[in-house]
Amino acid sequence: MAKSKATNVEENINIYVLKCQDLELIEKNNMKEHIKREQEVLQELNHPFIIKFYGAVNDTKYKYFLLELLQGGELFRLLMEKHSFPESWSRFYAGAVLSAFAEIHSKNFVYRDLKPENLVLDSKGYPKIVDFGLAKRLEGGKTWTLCGTPDYMPPEIILNEGHDSAADYWSVGILLYEFSTGSPPFTSEYPMDVYKNILSGNVVMPAFFSHELRDLIKKLLNPRQATRIGRTYGGTKSIMEQDWFAELNFEDLLEKKIEPPFVPELTDENDMKYFYDYSEIDAQKEVSVKLSWFNLQFIH
Repeated sequence: MAKSKATNVEENINIYVLKCQDLELIEKNNMKEHIKREQEVLQELNHPFIIKFYGAVNDTKYKYFLLELLQGGELFRLLMEKHSFPESWSRFYAGAVLSAFAEIHSKNFVYRDLKPENLVLDSKGYPKIVDFGLAKRLEGGKTWTLCGTPDYMPPEIILNEGHDSAADYWSVGILLYEFSTGSPPFTSEYPMDVYKNILSGNVVMPAFFSHELRDLIKKLLNPRQATRIGRTYGGTKSIMEQDWFAELNFEDLLEKKIEPPFVPELTDENDMKYFYDYSEIDAQKEVSVKLSWFNLQFIH
Protein backbone atom coordinates (compact mmCIF):
# COMPACT_ATOMS: atom_id res chain seq x y z
CA MET A 1 0.00 0.00 0.00
CA ALA A 2 1.29 3.47 -0.82
CA LYS A 3 0.17 6.91 0.31
CA SER A 4 0.37 10.22 -1.49
CA LYS A 5 -0.07 13.58 0.18
CA ALA A 6 0.70 17.02 -1.12
CA THR A 7 0.34 18.67 2.27
CA ASN A 8 0.35 17.68 5.91
CA VAL A 9 -3.43 17.85 6.03
CA GLU A 10 -4.63 14.35 6.89
CA GLU A 11 -7.82 14.52 4.79
CA ASN A 12 -5.78 15.09 1.59
CA ILE A 13 -4.10 11.69 1.79
CA ASN A 14 -4.70 9.34 -1.13
CA ILE A 15 -3.90 5.64 -0.83
CA TYR A 16 -2.58 3.56 -3.71
CA VAL A 17 -1.24 0.06 -4.33
CA LEU A 18 2.38 -0.52 -5.24
CA LYS A 19 2.95 -3.67 -7.31
CA CYS A 20 6.61 -4.65 -6.91
CA GLN A 21 8.10 -6.98 -9.52
CA ASP A 22 11.50 -8.52 -8.86
CA LEU A 23 13.93 -7.52 -11.65
CA GLU A 24 16.09 -10.60 -11.08
CA LEU A 25 13.10 -12.91 -11.52
CA ILE A 26 11.96 -10.93 -14.55
CA GLU A 27 15.38 -11.43 -16.15
CA LYS A 28 15.61 -15.09 -15.11
CA ASN A 29 12.22 -15.93 -16.59
CA ASN A 30 12.64 -13.84 -19.76
CA MET A 31 9.75 -11.61 -18.71
CA LYS A 32 11.06 -8.23 -19.89
CA GLU A 33 8.82 -8.01 -22.94
CA HIS A 34 5.93 -9.42 -20.93
CA ILE A 35 6.19 -6.67 -18.27
CA LYS A 36 6.76 -3.99 -20.90
CA ARG A 37 3.62 -5.09 -22.75
CA GLU A 38 1.54 -5.07 -19.55
CA GLN A 39 2.62 -1.49 -18.84
CA GLU A 40 1.82 -0.38 -22.39
CA VAL A 41 -1.66 -1.94 -22.21
CA LEU A 42 -2.45 -0.35 -18.84
CA GLN A 43 -1.29 3.05 -20.07
CA GLU A 44 -3.77 2.95 -22.96
CA LEU A 45 -6.83 1.82 -21.03
CA ASN A 46 -9.12 4.15 -19.12
CA HIS A 47 -12.45 2.65 -18.10
CA PRO A 48 -14.65 2.61 -14.95
CA PHE A 49 -14.31 -1.19 -14.70
CA ILE A 50 -10.57 -1.46 -15.34
CA ILE A 51 -8.00 -0.82 -12.60
CA LYS A 52 -6.38 2.61 -12.89
CA PHE A 53 -2.66 2.78 -13.65
CA TYR A 54 -0.78 5.85 -12.42
CA GLY A 55 2.77 5.14 -13.54
CA ALA A 56 5.86 2.92 -13.34
CA VAL A 57 9.42 3.32 -12.09
CA ASN A 58 12.49 1.11 -11.48
CA ASP A 59 15.14 0.93 -8.80
CA THR A 60 18.02 -1.55 -8.56
CA LYS A 61 15.81 -4.41 -7.36
CA TYR A 62 12.21 -3.90 -8.42
CA LYS A 63 10.01 -2.54 -11.15
CA TYR A 64 7.09 -0.74 -9.52
CA PHE A 65 3.57 -0.19 -10.85
CA LEU A 66 1.51 2.39 -8.98
CA LEU A 67 -2.13 1.29 -9.14
CA GLU A 68 -5.55 2.13 -7.80
CA LEU A 69 -6.41 0.65 -4.42
CA LEU A 70 -9.49 -1.59 -4.60
CA GLN A 71 -10.62 -2.15 -1.01
CA GLY A 72 -13.41 -4.63 -1.70
CA GLY A 73 -11.10 -7.56 -2.39
CA GLU A 74 -11.26 -10.28 -5.03
CA LEU A 75 -14.64 -11.28 -6.37
CA PHE A 76 -13.38 -14.86 -6.05
CA ARG A 77 -13.36 -14.50 -2.28
CA LEU A 78 -16.97 -13.29 -2.28
CA LEU A 79 -17.97 -16.17 -4.57
CA MET A 80 -16.35 -18.71 -2.23
CA GLU A 81 -18.22 -17.22 0.73
CA LYS A 82 -21.57 -17.25 -1.08
CA HIS A 83 -20.85 -20.55 -2.92
CA SER A 84 -22.72 -19.19 -5.94
CA PHE A 85 -24.43 -16.00 -7.06
CA PRO A 86 -28.08 -15.46 -7.96
CA GLU A 87 -28.49 -14.57 -11.62
CA SER A 88 -29.10 -10.91 -10.78
CA TRP A 89 -25.64 -10.73 -9.19
CA SER A 90 -24.02 -12.58 -12.09
CA ARG A 91 -25.72 -10.22 -14.55
CA PHE A 92 -24.31 -7.16 -12.77
CA TYR A 93 -20.73 -8.45 -12.61
CA ALA A 94 -20.73 -9.93 -16.11
CA GLY A 95 -22.22 -6.70 -17.46
CA ALA A 96 -19.28 -4.75 -16.04
CA VAL A 97 -16.84 -7.23 -17.62
CA LEU A 98 -18.49 -6.89 -21.03
CA SER A 99 -18.42 -3.12 -20.76
CA ALA A 100 -14.68 -3.27 -20.05
CA PHE A 101 -14.09 -5.80 -22.85
CA ALA A 102 -15.77 -3.43 -25.31
CA GLU A 103 -13.08 -0.87 -24.43
CA ILE A 104 -10.23 -3.41 -24.45
CA HIS A 105 -11.21 -4.87 -27.83
CA SER A 106 -11.81 -1.45 -29.37
CA LYS A 107 -8.09 -0.80 -28.88
CA ASN A 108 -7.26 -4.13 -30.53
CA PHE A 109 -6.16 -5.84 -27.31
CA VAL A 110 -7.14 -9.31 -26.18
CA TYR A 111 -7.20 -9.85 -22.38
CA ARG A 112 -6.92 -13.68 -22.09
CA ASP A 113 -7.02 -14.07 -18.31
CA LEU A 114 -10.60 -13.55 -17.16
CA LYS A 115 -11.47 -15.34 -13.90
CA PRO A 116 -13.00 -14.33 -10.55
CA GLU A 117 -9.52 -13.85 -9.06
CA ASN A 118 -8.85 -11.07 -11.60
CA LEU A 119 -11.99 -9.14 -10.75
CA VAL A 120 -11.54 -6.95 -7.68
CA LEU A 121 -14.19 -4.80 -6.01
CA ASP A 122 -13.67 -1.14 -5.22
CA SER A 123 -14.85 0.43 -1.97
CA LYS A 124 -18.39 0.82 -3.36
CA GLY A 125 -18.66 -2.75 -4.66
CA TYR A 126 -18.06 -2.15 -8.39
CA PRO A 127 -15.80 -4.75 -10.04
CA LYS A 128 -12.63 -3.86 -11.91
CA ILE A 129 -10.49 -6.04 -14.14
CA VAL A 130 -6.92 -6.32 -12.85
CA ASP A 131 -3.72 -8.12 -13.89
CA PHE A 132 -3.05 -7.43 -17.55
CA GLY A 133 0.02 -9.66 -17.69
CA LEU A 134 -1.42 -11.81 -20.49
CA ALA A 135 -3.05 -8.97 -22.43
CA LYS A 136 -1.68 -8.39 -25.92
CA ARG A 137 -2.27 -6.19 -28.90
CA LEU A 138 -3.36 -8.23 -31.89
CA GLU A 139 -1.06 -7.85 -34.85
CA GLY A 140 -2.28 -9.39 -38.08
CA GLY A 141 -5.62 -10.43 -36.62
CA LYS A 142 -4.61 -13.40 -34.44
CA THR A 143 -2.00 -14.57 -31.97
CA TRP A 144 -0.75 -18.10 -31.24
CA THR A 145 0.60 -17.87 -27.70
CA LEU A 146 -0.39 -20.75 -25.41
CA CYS A 147 -1.50 -18.96 -22.25
CA GLY A 148 -4.28 -18.58 -19.75
CA THR A 149 -5.87 -20.46 -16.86
CA PRO A 150 -6.70 -24.06 -17.92
CA ASP A 151 -10.33 -23.97 -16.72
CA TYR A 152 -10.96 -20.84 -18.82
CA MET A 153 -8.96 -21.73 -21.93
CA PRO A 154 -10.96 -21.94 -25.21
CA PRO A 155 -10.49 -24.78 -27.72
CA GLU A 156 -8.62 -22.58 -30.20
CA ILE A 157 -5.83 -21.89 -27.69
CA ILE A 158 -5.55 -25.54 -26.67
CA LEU A 159 -5.40 -26.62 -30.33
CA ASN A 160 -3.01 -23.78 -31.27
CA GLU A 161 -5.32 -22.65 -34.07
CA GLY A 162 -4.65 -18.96 -33.46
CA HIS A 163 -7.01 -16.85 -31.39
CA ASP A 164 -8.40 -13.32 -31.08
CA SER A 165 -11.06 -11.52 -29.03
CA ALA A 166 -13.31 -14.58 -29.34
CA ALA A 167 -11.16 -16.16 -26.62
CA ASP A 168 -12.34 -13.49 -24.18
CA TYR A 169 -16.00 -14.19 -25.01
CA TRP A 170 -15.48 -17.89 -24.32
CA SER A 171 -14.12 -16.93 -20.89
CA VAL A 172 -17.26 -14.87 -20.20
CA GLY A 173 -19.28 -18.06 -20.72
CA ILE A 174 -17.06 -19.92 -18.23
CA LEU A 175 -17.35 -17.02 -15.79
CA LEU A 176 -21.15 -17.04 -15.94
CA TYR A 177 -21.20 -20.77 -15.29
CA GLU A 178 -18.82 -20.43 -12.32
CA PHE A 179 -20.78 -17.51 -10.90
CA SER A 180 -23.96 -19.59 -10.98
CA THR A 181 -22.59 -22.91 -9.70
CA GLY A 182 -19.42 -22.09 -7.78
CA SER A 183 -17.10 -23.92 -10.16
CA PRO A 184 -16.20 -23.89 -13.89
CA PRO A 185 -17.89 -26.42 -16.21
CA PHE A 186 -14.73 -28.28 -17.31
CA THR A 187 -12.79 -28.38 -14.06
CA SER A 188 -10.53 -31.27 -13.03
CA GLU A 189 -7.57 -31.86 -10.74
CA TYR A 190 -5.32 -32.38 -13.75
CA PRO A 191 -4.88 -29.75 -16.52
CA MET A 192 -4.76 -32.36 -19.29
CA ASP A 193 -8.17 -33.66 -18.18
CA VAL A 194 -9.48 -30.11 -18.20
CA TYR A 195 -8.31 -29.74 -21.81
CA LYS A 196 -9.95 -33.03 -22.79
CA ASN A 197 -13.22 -31.94 -21.18
CA ILE A 198 -13.12 -28.60 -22.99
CA LEU A 199 -12.46 -30.25 -26.35
CA SER A 200 -15.28 -32.75 -25.74
CA GLY A 201 -17.75 -29.86 -25.87
CA ASN A 202 -19.98 -31.44 -23.23
CA VAL A 203 -21.44 -28.77 -20.94
CA VAL A 204 -23.90 -29.96 -18.30
CA MET A 205 -26.40 -27.18 -17.63
CA PRO A 206 -27.97 -27.37 -14.14
CA ALA A 207 -31.75 -27.43 -14.06
CA PHE A 208 -31.89 -24.25 -11.96
CA PHE A 209 -30.36 -22.14 -14.76
CA SER A 210 -32.92 -19.92 -16.40
CA HIS A 211 -33.63 -20.61 -20.06
CA GLU A 212 -32.06 -17.26 -20.98
CA LEU A 213 -28.85 -17.99 -19.06
CA ARG A 214 -28.57 -21.47 -20.54
CA ASP A 215 -29.01 -20.06 -24.04
CA LEU A 216 -26.37 -17.36 -23.54
CA ILE A 217 -23.78 -19.74 -22.09
CA LYS A 218 -24.25 -22.11 -25.04
CA LYS A 219 -23.63 -19.24 -27.46
CA LEU A 220 -20.52 -18.13 -25.57
CA LEU A 221 -19.14 -21.67 -25.27
CA ASN A 222 -19.44 -22.30 -28.98
CA PRO A 223 -16.27 -24.31 -29.82
CA ARG A 224 -16.09 -22.64 -33.25
CA GLN A 225 -14.55 -19.24 -32.60
CA ALA A 226 -15.63 -17.83 -35.98
CA THR A 227 -19.32 -18.24 -35.08
CA ARG A 228 -19.08 -17.56 -31.33
CA ILE A 229 -21.31 -14.73 -30.16
CA GLY A 230 -19.28 -11.57 -29.73
CA ARG A 231 -16.93 -12.60 -32.50
CA THR A 232 -19.74 -12.40 -35.04
CA TYR A 233 -21.55 -9.30 -36.30
CA GLY A 234 -22.30 -6.81 -33.54
CA GLY A 235 -19.34 -7.69 -31.34
CA THR A 236 -19.72 -7.16 -27.62
CA LYS A 237 -23.01 -5.31 -28.16
CA SER A 238 -24.59 -8.48 -29.56
CA ILE A 239 -23.98 -10.14 -26.19
CA MET A 240 -25.35 -7.17 -24.27
CA GLU A 241 -28.53 -7.41 -26.35
CA GLN A 242 -29.23 -11.02 -25.39
CA ASP A 243 -32.45 -11.72 -23.48
CA TRP A 244 -30.58 -12.58 -20.28
CA PHE A 245 -29.28 -9.00 -20.10
CA ALA A 246 -32.69 -7.41 -20.78
CA GLU A 247 -33.02 -6.29 -17.15
CA LEU A 248 -29.64 -4.53 -17.13
CA ASN A 249 -29.26 -0.97 -18.36
CA PHE A 250 -25.65 -0.86 -19.55
CA GLU A 251 -25.55 2.95 -19.71
CA ASP A 252 -26.66 3.21 -16.09
CA LEU A 253 -24.14 0.52 -15.14
CA LEU A 254 -21.32 2.41 -16.87
CA GLU A 255 -22.29 5.61 -15.05
CA LYS A 256 -22.49 3.65 -11.79
CA LYS A 257 -26.14 4.51 -11.25
CA ILE A 258 -26.94 0.89 -10.34
CA GLU A 259 -26.15 -0.11 -6.76
CA PRO A 260 -23.86 -3.18 -6.59
CA PRO A 261 -25.38 -6.36 -5.12
CA PHE A 262 -22.65 -6.47 -2.49
CA VAL A 263 -21.23 -3.33 -0.85
CA PRO A 264 -18.07 -3.81 1.25
CA GLU A 265 -18.42 -2.81 4.89
CA LEU A 266 -15.37 -0.61 5.40
CA THR A 267 -14.48 1.46 8.43
CA ASP A 268 -12.15 3.87 6.59
CA GLU A 269 -9.65 4.17 3.72
CA ASN A 270 -7.13 2.02 5.64
CA ASP A 271 -9.50 -0.92 6.11
CA MET A 272 -7.99 -3.98 4.35
CA LYS A 273 -10.22 -6.68 5.82
CA TYR A 274 -11.19 -8.00 2.37
CA PHE A 275 -7.63 -8.92 1.43
CA TYR A 276 -6.12 -12.33 2.08
CA ASP A 277 -3.38 -12.71 4.66
CA TYR A 278 -0.64 -13.84 2.29
CA SER A 279 1.36 -15.32 5.15
CA GLU A 280 -1.20 -18.15 5.09
CA ILE A 281 -0.58 -18.99 1.43
CA ASP A 282 1.81 -21.84 0.55
CA ALA A 283 5.22 -20.18 0.25
CA GLN A 284 6.42 -22.97 -2.02
CA LYS A 285 3.98 -22.10 -4.79
CA GLU A 286 5.93 -21.05 -7.89
CA VAL A 287 5.37 -17.60 -9.30
CA SER A 288 7.15 -15.79 -12.09
CA VAL A 289 6.66 -12.33 -10.59
CA LYS A 290 7.05 -11.53 -6.90
CA LEU A 291 4.32 -9.25 -5.55
CA SER A 292 4.69 -7.38 -2.28
CA TRP A 293 2.75 -4.82 -0.28
CA PHE A 294 4.72 -1.96 1.22
CA ASN A 295 3.76 0.87 3.58
CA LEU A 296 5.53 3.97 2.33
CA GLN A 297 5.05 7.59 1.41
CA PHE A 298 4.60 8.26 -2.33
CA ILE A 299 5.25 11.97 -2.83
CA HIS A 300 3.87 13.78 -5.87
